[in-house]
Amino acid sequence: MSGLLLVNALVMVLVFAAVVLVVMALAPMFDRGLNIEARLSGAQQASAPVNSTLVGNDSASRWARLVNAAEKRGLSLTDNKGDILQQKLMLAGFEQKFALRAFVLARAVMTLLVPLLVLAFFAIQGSWPAPSKLYMFIIGGAVVGLYLPNIYINSRASNRRDEILNGFPDTLDLMLVCVE
Repeated sequence: MSGLLLVNALVMVLVFAAVVLVVMALAPMFDRGLNIEARLSGAQQASAPVNSTLVGNDSASRWARLVNAAEKRGLSLTDNKGDILQQKLMLAGFEQKFALRAFVLARAVMTLLVPLLVLAFFAIQGSWPAPSKLYMFIIGGAVVGLYLPNIYINSRASNRRDEILNGFPDTLDLMLVCVE
């Protein structure tokens, strides 16, 4: 019986992965806002040498290299709510040019990773739930993985806002001392 449940779980994982890959492959085809000229000019600007600034060189970051490698392999890291997400990321303190694309990549990876961790937990535990419950755990894990990066960004933005508000009186006092 245990072997049958293991085979059933393996089939579920393969079906889940296949569906996710098909959706990710077909999603760019249905993107109506595709502007080839803008993408080509953006690619030309991205291939231009990047000068280091006081903030740092974005291309030297591990995240930037990871995002660029994912995009070179054909994974589209654009989001139709890019402006809203970019604003949330800036409020959270992520002001790099690649932050939005890294966020989309992290969200995609977490959507696949959390269900695999759920399956690994059941495999290590050794007792598999009924197939319908296992499906629910996998779908629940995918939903948690999808929203986990959003929760992190909202929490970090809230903490940063509180730090700024709490630090404002000290900054005002320091400015007053400097003026005097």
